Amino acid sequence: MSRTLFPFLSLLLAGCPFVFGPPDYSNVGGNDDSADTDTVTDTSDTDTTTNGSAPLLLSFDLGTNGVDLVAEFTVSDAEPDLLGGQIHMTDKDQVTTSFSIPGALPELDWDQFGTSTLLLPLPPGCEPIDESWTMVIEDLATNQSEPLDSTFVKSGLGTIAEPLAEPEALGAIDLPASWCSTATDVADADRFEFTPNQSGAFEIRMIWGDLNDIDVYIYQCDAIADPVTPCSPAVRIDLCPYCGYTSYNPEVMLATFVAGELYQVHVEPFDLAQGPSDYTIDINPQ
Repeated sequence: MSRTLFPFLSLLLAGCPFVFGPPDYSNVGGNDDSADTDTVTDTSDTDTTTNGSAPLLLSFDLGTNGVDLVAEFTVSDAEPDLLGGQIHMTDKDQVTTSFSIPGALPELDWDQFGTSTLLLPLPPGCEPIDESWTMVIEDLATNQSEPLDSTFVKSGLGTIAEPLAEPEALGAIDLPASWCSTATDVADADRFEFTPNQSGAFEIRMIWGDLNDIDVYIYQCDAIADPVTPCSPAVRIDLCPYCGYTSYNPEVMLATFVAGELYQVHVEPFDLAQGPSDYTIDINPQ
């Protein structure tokens, strides 16, 4: 009997291959209509590389020492990377000059924790000055501060002939101010009379270009006590009573002016062994 059944089974299996159930395609590649629930992990680098925070330019003011334009400024930075950075200065003609930090004295007097000073070129002479500059601080990582602007305006009265017998009447002047003249006679003081339009504490600086010894003093006149000759006598008001007796160049005096009052600047040659001296009087806020 078995010999009769075997051929039958062979034919049955050949004609119906799924007699024992459908085939298993789980291990065969191909399209799968079921939703792909696999999660693909993005291995790309999502880190953001930064250069740190930008420095903060807290203040920027322009003044003068009588020779140079002086920029005073303060900076704050969260990272200690200002050293090696730069200071970018742009003038009113949009010309930018850059200075390295910390730089070299006396051009840049750097103070990371206080007020720094930067010297800029100032037009020579005693003509009016109107300077506008923009400052930007850049740290070592090339982060730049927001710009700050500052303007410096000075009344320039030009070169005035040496006053001889009478004081030179400058009239009402805006401060700060400067003027130039020449000392030729040790027996004669050069007197300049003026009324300031501004009140406050000021520095009166005199600069000359040789080895002569010249002194400068500040006097206040009294037009009420003597309306005819209010400055004779006048009261000396400079706040550095011995500065005028030195031979330092420049000589610096301090005085407080009241707008509308009458004052005199006296230039008194002490030694003119080198011949006549050209000098500059420079008045700036303290």
